[in-house]
Amino acid sequence: MAQHELKDFYPAVAPLINITIFDVASHILGSYDKKLYEYATEKMVKRGVRVATNTVIQKVDRTTLHLKGQDSVPYGILLWVAGNKSIPFVDTLNVKKTERGLVRILTDARLRVQKGDQETPDVYANVFALGDAADIEGQSLPTTAEVAVQKAKYLVRQLNRRHENSQPFVFSSKRLVTYIGAHDGIIQGSAAGEPLSGQKAWLSWRSGSWTWTRTWRNWVGLFWAMVMNFLFGRDVMRL
Repeated sequence: MAQHELKDFYPAVAPLINITIFDVASHILGSYDKKLYEYATEKMVKRGVRVATNTVIQKVDRTTLHLKGQDSVPYGILLWVAGNKSIPFVDTLNVKKTERGLVRILTDARLRVQKGDQETPDVYANVFALGDAADIEGQSLPTTAEVAVQKAKYLVRQLNRRHENSQPFVFSSKRLVTYIGAHDGIIQGSAAGEPLSGQKAWLSWRSGSWTWTRTWRNWVGLFWAMVMNFLFGRDVMRL
């Protein structure tokens, strides 16, 4: 968007834009295989995006990022994508919780909350937890919407069945998809089990837009929007 549409609509502004990604980790896109996150990093650097890993941001004010052990960096627009932190309510609960990292309520494999005041393993029979605030002991899962949705569907089925001998929850990992601009992207685990990158990944991501569209009206609207964007650029640049 900055290198194409913006250049057409605001040619004097486009050369002034600089984009930097700061990450406290040793590399970006940590959920992906090494080959994929290295590919994404290389492509973004070639397009003029600075990728600054192993960087700790200590403070942010209205105009400046203050970095640990480095010079401060001025900015115009800041997009902050931070990690999760438990809410005070979770901290006060007398239940078993994780001891490291994000404080999360520990459950058994059937999503039942484990008691925190007993040394012997025990659970509350009719108290369940899911979402970012919960995790399964011995089966730690990421704090993503996909995990929460699958847990919710599982719990609905179990409550409707109303019996004790239920099957434990098993997470079915879906493909991870990241679009990195310029008809390029990466996919962790394609339908064939292999990772994808480049235009193949972008086409696979785009095809998902068609298959997820549930009605003809939405399908036609999506197709029309894609054609108009291709011919005249995205409307967001005119805002």
